[in-house]
Amino acid sequence: RDINDNFNAKKFLKSAISLRSDYLEAHLNLAIILSKEKKIYECLEHLRKIINSKNKNSHILFLVGKLYLDLQLFRDAINVFQNSLKIDNNNLKAKNSLITIKKQICCWGNYTNDFEEIMQLSDLLHFDQQNKNTYMYFSDDLKLHSRINKKFSTQNFGRIISDFKVEKNNHKSDKIKIGYVSADFRSHPVTNLLHRIIELHDREKFEVIAFSLNSEFNDKLTNYLKKIFDKFIDLSSKSDEEIIRSIRNEKCNIVFDLMGYSRNARTNIFARRVALLQISFLGYPGTMGA
Repeated sequence: RDINDNFNAKKFLKSAISLRSDYLEAHLNLAIILSKEKKIYECLEHLRKIINSKNKNSHILFLVGKLYLDLQLFRDAINVFQNSLKIDNNNLKAKNSLITIKKQICCWGNYTNDFEEIMQLSDLLHFDQQNKNTYMYFSDDLKLHSRINKKFSTQNFGRIISDFKVEKNNHKSDKIKIGYVSADFRSHPVTNLLHRIIELHDREKFEVIAFSLNSEFNDKLTNYLKKIFDKFIDLSSKSDEEIIRSIRNEKCNIVFDLMGYSRNARTNIFARRVALLQISFLGYPGTMGA
């Protein structure tokens, strides 16, 4: 699954389950693949087998809850996170996710206690892209967001060393090359605001390139963007290393990250650096903490 060979991954996972029907990790990994293939009914069947198993543990229920969350089955996710905490009330990630999802569906009951708990978790959790954004639902305190994002940046990207080099001929083009990186080149609030900006670039002075990180959604706005960008490069199936190489090969003067710390972001590529000037813009209205 990690190398995107879903065909063989499914074959081996099904074989593992046939040998051991209560192999919960195999059920979970198969459910993840099926969800990406939009085979939701089959995906849910495997998730139910995990939930009904006598061998389930708090961690695997937390992972099941995350997948329900990805499928936007919020009530199911809440139930699973609650069951995860019944097994282990010290599962901090499950606790964080439960509080987060309640706020996503505007369930504001018990707000004061949730906020106190979430502040305690901010000092205990190792942040990932999902649990870090919990704090956006509770507070607009800029100092809090700055502290959380600096911690997140240090934990996840602090050890990454950039090997980016500025070539001497990198800026001799008559035009300034601008790249826009996003997984949301579709009907999406960011793209709705962006497309007019792209139209207004003076093409005698600028060359404008889109680097798409997601080809799963392809709608009318996607097709329109392909017409107004000078280049529209699909990198959705590429690894971080391949994406870095592809963007660097375009020798952009400026690259805009339209994702920040939002869903489907590929922040690692910007930690490695793909252009001399990188700007976080529009998709995430806060500091990256870098």
